Amino acid sequence: MDNEINRTPFKFGKRVEKSEIYKNGWQTISTLDIDTSKPTVLCFNGNATINTTYANGMAKSAETMLQDLQSISQPEIYSIVYSSEQNFDTGSLNNEEISKLSKQLILPRIINNKGKPLSVEDCCKNMRNLNFLSHCYGQSVVNRIVKNSAKIMQTYFNFNEDETKTILSQILNITYSPTVKPSPYITNVMLESFSDERFGKIFEENFLTKHNLTTLPFMGAGFIEKDENTITIYAKSFESEIKTAFDEHDLIFITNNAYTENKNPRINTTYQIIKKALSYGVENSLNNQHNETFYPLSVTQLYKEINDILTNANKSDYEKKQRIMLYEEENKNLKSSFKLPVE
Repeated sequence: MDNEINRTPFKFGKRVEKSEIYKNGWQTISTLDIDTSKPTVLCFNGNATINTTYANGMAKSAETMLQDLQSISQPEIYSIVYSSEQNFDTGSLNNEEISKLSKQLILPRIINNKGKPLSVEDCCKNMRNLNFLSHCYGQSVVNRIVKNSAKIMQTYFNFNEDETKTILSQILNITYSPTVKPSPYITNVMLESFSDERFGKIFEENFLTKHNLTTLPFMGAGFIEKDENTITIYAKSFESEIKTAFDEHDLIFITNNAYTENKNPRINTTYQIIKKALSYGVENSLNNQHNETFYPLSVTQLYKEINDILTNANKSDYEKKQRIMLYEEENKNLKSSFKLPVE
């Protein structure tokens, strides 16, 4: 049981224009102040996010990725600081807090001002305003919020399972280094590196088992697949075939496009994928604010656009050199001078 006496409550912050009052472009707010009627990005970072610095950092990452949007308006960007206890360097959310977030972030989008459920179409329109950007533990939090919301929708508002999935599928969750399997209710874009220092071995074992392989093929900048509501991008490494000391678990925080493009094309490709997915979801949210006709989220179209990024990257001279470099590394200890041709 949580030590409620020493436990600090979770809180959200919001990206705002820098000023004398908000010098870091960050304003701490109540969850109740989040406008559920507007296009929104909600950031759920790893469990080390127990201070506003980390929360602000992820929100700023989202803001940077969305700075090229052509829309007149912009989404609201929020990020959470997790509940924590004294002398702990990680935070968490208990079941009561998850329930609170469900009621404050999800449920207002499915009921009218009298507390009565809206039509499925209106619920879908409202839910399409919601875009998650999550990392590590944050993806687990998103899953728990959605699962709790689905239960409430079916138990108290009489939505059936198909209706619930139809409505919640309009939520987009983009997650890097996820700790658990994707939610069956929402639309997911997941990135898994087999060089992730915390979960890489698990990601790799699951991939090999799923595809009935014993060894990994050359995956270049990434291998993509679509499975119902989830797009997954796998890579032996989102940095380089021959690893450096860089911890890929924290790769999501690479947000300076100019730097990554000049210094590491593969990291830049990963950044462009996350940017594309988030921009795609937010642009759809913004467009639906102005269109009479509802345009649902298209997993097929999003898959195509991400696949185009990966295809172009994997055809590049950089990836050709990466393939050769990997081959030479794997064969440098062979006694024979004979070498198989590189594809």
